[in-house]
Amino acid sequence: MIIFTALILLGAGGIMTPTVSALLHNTSTLGISLSSMQNLLS
Repeated sequence: MIIFTALILLGAGGIMTPTVSALLHNTSTLGISLSSMQNLLS
């Protein structure tokens, strides 16, 4: 949750471009989802 908040604040503050913010958001979402599925796959 903190990751997403930081990405929103960096994007809104103009520190990070929307493209980079979206890429990092999607990458972190994918990583969290795969981490959550780890118990299901074993």
